[in-house]
Amino acid sequence: MILKSRIRFISPHKWFPSDNPVATVVARLCVLREDLYIELLGVAAEDIFLTIPTMQSPLPNMDDNGDAYRRMYFMRASLRTLFEVRGAILVLVKNKEFVQHYEKWDKPRFQELKDFLAELEKNLSEFKRIRDAIGGHVLPQAITKALDTMDYDEIGKYELGRTMKETHFGFAGTICAQILLQDIPKKEKEEHLQRIFTLNMRTTQVITDVFTAYIQNRGFPNPL
Repeated sequence: MILKSRIRFISPHKWFPSDNPVATVVARLCVLREDLYIELLGVAAEDIFLTIPTMQSPLPNMDDNGDAYRRMYFMRASLRTLFEVRGAILVLVKNKEFVQHYEKWDKPRFQELKDFLAELEKNLSEFKRIRDAIGGHVLPQAITKALDTMDYDEIGKYELGRTMKETHFGFAGTICAQILLQDIPKKEKEEHLQRIFTLNMRTTQVITDVFTAYIQNRGFPNPL
C-alpha cells in the first residue's frame, strides 16, 4: 500500500541552527532541491500554459515561444543548480562527523553518494563549459563560437507580431542548442541531453537521502 503524503510544519530555526555548519549546508541543499524540481518539471512538461479566466485579454504563456525554448532554458538553469549542489555536498563529505553518521545510517547509500560525486567529476569539464557559457550569463565568446561553428542549414523561427505576446525570437533557441551541444557528435546529442536530465533526477534523490540522514541524526521525526 502506498502511503499518502503527510504535511507538518517545522521550525527551520530549530531544525537548521545557524551555528552548525552541517545544518546550514543541508538547509541550502533543501533550497536547491526545490529549485531543481521546478527546473526538471520545466524540461519534462509537455506544455505550460497560464490561463486566468477572469482576465479579459489572455496573458502571455510560458510556451508562446514553443516548448523547445522553455526546455532549453530550464536545462541551462538546472546545470547552474547542479554546480551549487556539488559544492554543498563536497563540504559535507569533508566533515568527518557527517561522514561517520552517514555510513552508519546507510552504508550503501553513502556509496551512492560517492558514486554520484564521481559521476559529476567525470562530466565536470563539459558541465562547466555549458554553465559558464549560458548557465548564468550568456557569454559573448560562446555566442561567437556557436555562430561560427553552426551548420548553414540550421534554422530557427522568427515570429513578428503586433504585441510582445506575439513576437518571439525562436532562433535564439537554435543558438542556445548549438552552445549546449557544442562539439557533441550529431548521433550522440540526444544521449548527451538524456544523461544530463538523468543526473539531475538522481540529484534530487541524493539530496533527499542527505536530508533524511541529517534529521535522523538530529533526532527529528521523519513525517514519512
